[in-house]
Amino acid sequence: GFAVQSVLQPLQPAAVPSHEQPASENVRRGSAAAESHPAAAEQITLSADTYRVRSGERFAEINVRRSNESRGNSSFVWWTEASSARPGSDFVSQNRTTQLFLKTRHSAKLFIRIVPNPARTRTQMFYVRIGEPSAGYLLGPVTRAAILIPPLVTGADTKSVDAVRQQP
Repeated sequence: GFAVQSVLQPLQPAAVPSHEQPASENVRRGSAAAESHPAAAEQITLSADTYRVRSGERFAEINVRRSNESRGNSSFVWWTEASSARPGSDFVSQNRTTQLFLKTRHSAKLFIRIVPNPARTRTQMFYVRIGEPSAGYLLGPVTRAAILIPPLVTGADTKSVDAVRQQP
């Protein structure tokens, strides 16, 4: 009970890191802000809210960052969520997986396998989510990213691909 409560405590909306305040607030409040949050939690966040996979690419590469002040090991959980892109047909889904940041690293790369699908004639989308940061960390501003997968072929090429598939 108590350990879980202490982990969840930093996630309350009232705990806003001072660097998210407007610059004028930082200057005006200065050390008072630091004193009111002596052990401000560090952040883990996705580096972008949208990633575009190039046609024909076999993997989506997602970047996750953590605060530069980080000096120890930390972790977070990540997973995929379907949208218009279907698991198995467009991408290989990923169940909840723990990813570790070693103490010397400030970024991590997540790789999601993209399925080559000639039947994909329009851009499809799925999501990557992060959550459950280790003790002492908060989730940053971006916890869900849309992954856009373009078609393997474009307009005029679609008929020739269909014709090739119909041959015995």
